[in-house]
Amino acid sequence: MGNRTKNRVISIRVTQDVYDEIHAKVEASGESLESFLTDAALGKEIIQFPDLKDFTKELKAQGTNINQLTMLAHMGRIRSPGLESAANLYAKLLTEVKKLNERRRR
Repeated sequence: MGNRTKNRVISIRVTQDVYDEIHAKVEASGESLESFLTDAALGKEIIQFPDLKDFTKELKAQGTNINQLTMLAHMGRIRSPGLESAANLYAKLLTEVKKLNERRRR
């Protein structure tokens, strides 16, 4: 693929308002400034999920709860009709979140 060493610099000046807006978008994207601006300049799709971290944390917590309930059900300590469907739904949600994360990182 040729030389991939990053040895060229591009420097621009912007107003404070533009600077603040760019940095807010970079922060929301979770990417580095360099990566964000490069993707934007090359016309790549930039997908932002500002609340994805909190959503993922909550989803993991719910997954832990489902896992614990499943273990208790297998041990015969509780009876949980429909727990398998809840676990399947959780797995589907997690798969979709992972797809969104991968799409964001491209």
